[in-house]
Amino acid sequence: MIPSPDSSFPNHVSIAAELVMSSIDNNATSISIIYDLFHNTISVKDNSPGISKKDFYRVITQKSSCQSTHFKLRNFNRFYLLSKIANLDIQTRTADDLTSRRITIGKPQITSTLFQPGTEIIISSIFSKNPIKLSQVSDPKSKNDSLYKFKCFLNTISLNFLNIKFILNGYTINPTKCLYDRWRLITGQFLTLSSNNQTTFFTSKITFGFQFPFSHFMVNLYPASRLEIDGHEEKPIKNTIISIKAEIKEIEWEEEGLFLKISKIFNRFG
Repeated sequence: MIPSPDSSFPNHVSIAAELVMSSIDNNATSISIIYDLFHNTISVKDNSPGISKKDFYRVITQKSSCQSTHFKLRNFNRFYLLSKIANLDIQTRTADDLTSRRITIGKPQITSTLFQPGTEIIISSIFSKNPIKLSQVSDPKSKNDSLYKFKCFLNTISLNFLNIKFILNGYTINPTKCLYDRWRLITGQFLTLSSNNQTTFFTSKITFGFQFPFSHFMVNLYPASRLEIDGHEEKPIKNTIISIKAEIKEIEWEEEGLFLKISKIFNRFG
C-alpha cells in the first residue's frame, strides 16, 4: 500500500531530510542544501555517482519499490509522492553520460547543467495547495523553528557520516572530520570515557589510564566495538580486561559501535 503524500511529508523538514538521505544512500561525499523558506524552495545537490538512465526515469513512478543497480533510494515512490505536493525538478549525470539528464514536473527551477557526476533536486511551491501546511512557514518564527529543526537533523546525521561534507545555505555544517572536535562543536560537550561508574573527560591529546572489561567500555554512552593500537594492532572488544596508558588518536563510527584508535604508552592485555 502506497502512503499518502501528506503522511509521508508532514512538513518542510521531512522533505529536506528525505533528499539528504537519498544523497547519502547514493554514496555522495559532499551534499549542498539550500533551505529557502522565504521562496518556499528546498534544493539538494551532491557529488554522487549519479542515477543511471535505467533507474532515472523510474524514480517518479508510483511503485513502492524498484530493483535498482546504482541508485540506492530506499523507496522509489518518494519522488512520486513529492510531485503530488510540490513542483519537482531533477537532473543527474553519471561518468558515462555525455550530458546531464533531467525530469521536470511543474515549474522548472534548475538553471545550469551538471558538468560532473552528481544529482541535483529542487523542490518548489511546497504545499501550495495545502494552506494549513503552507502556513507552517508563513511567519518568521515558524521559519526559524523549521530551519532550527533541520539544522538539528543535519548535526545529528553529520556525527554518523564523518566522510560526508554537509553545506547548508552556503555554510559548512561539519568543518572537521575529527569526531571529538565535531562532537564538541555540535553539542558543546566533551567526549567522555566511562565504565563501572567511572568517567574520564578527554580531548585529542589527553593521556588516560583504565582497567576494566572492555565490553563495558562506553564513549558518551555509545558502546565501543574495536581497538587499534599504534595503527597496526587491533583487538576485538569482548570481555578482555585492559590495563593501559595511552593517547587517543581517532574515533570512528561503525554499525556495531565505536572504533577507538590509540597511541600506546604502556599496555597489558589479560
